[in-house]
Amino acid sequence: MIHAILSSLRFAAVSPKRPKPLRLYLSVWRQRQALRALNREDLEDIGLTREDVEKEANRPFWDLNGIDE
Repeated sequence: MIHAILSSLRFAAVSPKRPKPLRLYLSVWRQRQALRALNREDLEDIGLTREDVEKEANRPFWDLNGIDE
């Protein structure tokens, strides 16, 4: 019985379908909002336009495409 439980826990730890931690979603949301708060000069310094920023900031918090964990 214990062996079966431990085996299932190990599978869950490496399962690609494991849900993302809530702190990751929160971090991504905060980063997108911080990006939105930058002024035009700061955006020019990092090579982004206001349109780029709004597109990124308006993505849903669960949309993590392109985000390294």
